[in-house]
Amino acid sequence: MIYYTEIEKVKEYYDHPALNQSKLKKLLKGVDYYNSKDEDDTFKEKESFIIGSAVDALITTKRDDFFKLFYVSDLSSKPSDTIMEIMKELFLVYDPLRLLEDMKGDILDICNEKEYYKTWKDDTRVNKILDHKEYWLSLIKSQGKTVLSKEEYDLADKIRYYLITTHKNTYSNFTDFNKVVYYQFPLYFKYKGIECKALPDMVVVYLDEVGKPESVEIIDLKTTGFSTIEFPKSLRKFRYDIQAAFYIEALKSNLDKFSLSSDVKIKPFKFVVESTKTPGTPITYICNEDIINVGKRGKTPKIVEGVVIDYPMKGFDNLISDYVYYQEQGWVQDKRLDKNNGVLEINWDGIIY
Repeated sequence: MIYYTEIEKVKEYYDHPALNQSKLKKLLKGVDYYNSKDEDDTFKEKESFIIGSAVDALITTKRDDFFKLFYVSDLSSKPSDTIMEIMKELFLVYDPLRLLEDMKGDILDICNEKEYYKTWKDDTRVNKILDHKEYWLSLIKSQGKTVLSKEEYDLADKIRYYLITTHKNTYSNFTDFNKVVYYQFPLYFKYKGIECKALPDMVVVYLDEVGKPESVEIIDLKTTGFSTIEFPKSLRKFRYDIQAAFYIEALKSNLDKFSLSSDVKIKPFKFVVESTKTPGTPITYICNEDIINVGKRGKTPKIVEGVVIDYPMKGFDNLISDYVYYQEQGWVQDKRLDKNNGVLEINWDGIIY
């Protein structure tokens, strides 16, 4: 049995003020970055993110619901990422029914705000935006949906086909034989007194011969612009271990939502990964216990004869402790500065903890 994404519940999830793992991971870069506007929010429309979101939606939603979220345009290609950001902000903030030519002053304001080719003449910068009237018309036709070019849609649909239909490395994850699949089921829980939320792509409940639940797992879908065999590098770079551990914690607090007992077996977390550059090469990755432990508790530095050879990594437990600290003491500066009178020791690899 398959339960597809319920769009309204997902919208409620995004509107809910609880803390998610993406926001929490901003603390890895410090208080200033946490307080800044995340460049991944609102106006960012990089191709890799758009295709990944389209693949997720093609798999997790019913077909009709997909087209409530995405508008497939006639565009053969799209502007640069920065120009798309500028035009979408223009669309969201100003009257989209005005002619683009009548919005030159507004365009220039956004160009200045984003420091878009700030050494160029004003007219040159504005004209670069005006050159993309077809994309502007697509934004208007989309009525707030995410705009896909025909090429992007075809690529996302090809990836969907490989993942769930044909490829031996991944298709078994998407069958509903002897299991129940929940796509993008919002999970809410408390951790150290903090309201948290998670939105796993898939929660899969496995059934025994008589239909009784015997185990459960979480699967996350990832697309990458690199080779899928290189995904472990991305896992470390983007700290997907934190995501995996955070989602498992959310699942443990919500087992009753899936009619599961507290002693049900929780299987290892999976990432199903496909490349946008070489589609047809998907891999299913299973996270071992060490990855989950580091994602939750982090790890301490390894020091040999006074030399740090392996630097510490924070897990989500550490980050939530930091979050609680800043909630109580104020979001002013890194707590290490508070504890060390504003002084930090560094070496070639960074700050010495």
